[in-house]
Amino acid sequence: MKNKQKILIGDDSLNAIFCPGDEIRGYLQRKGNRLHLIPFKSQPVFYREQEVKKAIAVESNSFRLNCPFRNKNFNLAIKLIK
Repeated sequence: MKNKQKILIGDDSLNAIFCPGDEIRGYLQRKGNRLHLIPFKSQPVFYREQEVKKAIAVESNSFRLNCPFRNKNFNLAIKLIK
């Protein structure tokens, strides 16, 4: 990813990560050498088993997100390659 580029979470477009539901849950954005998770308030997204309510920096090269939908968990495993 280039600096300030975004990848949506919850959309079915080419530059997005699919997860179930009707709305976009947030996005991952590169800021310098760091990756940030920015949630939207429409649908929950969990990082390290805690709901993300404000922008946070992702601190590892591989991580999991949970996007619950209709009482089921939808886990996403993401691995960053530099």
